[in-house]
Amino acid sequence: LLPPPPPPPPPPPAIEAPIAAAVALPRPLAARDAPARRSTGPLYIGAAAPEAPTRKARQPKVVQGGIEAAFRKRQNLRLRDARDRVIELLRRANLEPLGSSDALVALFRDVSGELAALGLALGASEAWADRLYIEDRRGALLFSEEELDEAEAAQSRLEAMYNVDAWSSQLKGRLSSAELLLQETAPDSPREGRSTPRGSRGGSGAARGGGTMTSEERVKRALKRLEEDVPYHVALFAEPVSLRTLDGIDAMGLPNELRQLGERLLVALSRLLRLVANTLRGMSTAASAQKIKAMRTAAALKVRAHIEKGHRAALALEASGAEVAEARAEFESVDASLEPHIPARGVGGAESDDDDDDYY
Repeated sequence: LLPPPPPPPPPPPAIEAPIAAAVALPRPLAARDAPARRSTGPLYIGAAAPEAPTRKARQPKVVQGGIEAAFRKRQNLRLRDARDRVIELLRRANLEPLGSSDALVALFRDVSGELAALGLALGASEAWADRLYIEDRRGALLFSEEELDEAEAAQSRLEAMYNVDAWSSQLKGRLSSAELLLQETAPDSPREGRSTPRGSRGGSGAARGGGTMTSEERVKRALKRLEEDVPYHVALFAEPVSLRTLDGIDAMGLPNELRQLGERLLVALSRLLRLVANTLRGMSTAASAQKIKAMRTAAALKVRAHIEKGHRAALALEASGAEVAEARAEFESVDASLEPHIPARGVGGAESDDDDDDYY
């Protein structure tokens, strides 16, 4: 007979039970039942956590190697050495109080001139914030992001100051020329046909004044001012681009006299238009007094040509808001007085010869 099978092995020792129990123990009550932490309440504003500061996208100019790269490196070194002065100038442009247009012009010319000498010129192809985006070998910026923003604001403000300076100078120059012409012609009677004695030449150069200027010279000079200054006024105070620039200047709080100067120029041009109309009345009277028909006709045609130019100037001035009704009425009256002295055109454009005896 075979022997009986061996008994089964005994169960594992009970020493592992406490370890398993310890592992299976639940978390402490305080950790298990504590409410989840929420970022709400009177100390929170419900905003997302701030992100790490990022650099604004800049577009510094890409330079080629060789002379251009060497020149830019030399400029970078100058900007590094003058870093504090550059920041001081930028802050002057942004923050210095301006009490008048004269103070604005003085600040603009002082600051812009020195910045241009340091390589930050207005009108350059590269924005100042991009030009000052200079990194060292470790990638650190020579000018911080805040300082680059100051450079961007200073460039915009100085560009507006440039427009104030340039436009003010141009308006003052045109206004001075118009007023000088009005002063030169003031002593003359507006209805004289000729203010220069026969046989003498019209005054010229420094000797020319109101008493030595012929009526035709007066009309030509006044019409020239009107033909040049009226379109300039329209371009500055009626074109959308310049109007946006003017609004930007006002939004920055920059003191200026641009609109006041524009109104004064408009008044002076209106006075010049009346001067032209009155002078043409005198020239029409002189043309009627000519004894020879051919000379009378030539003088009348010359006056009519000036009237046509005056009408065009009057329409442009009226569109700008000037009062020109009196001058236009005078033009129409003078033009009507010329009709008897201008031969009517016959068939085919030939002049009619109804009164040949009056030719001589």
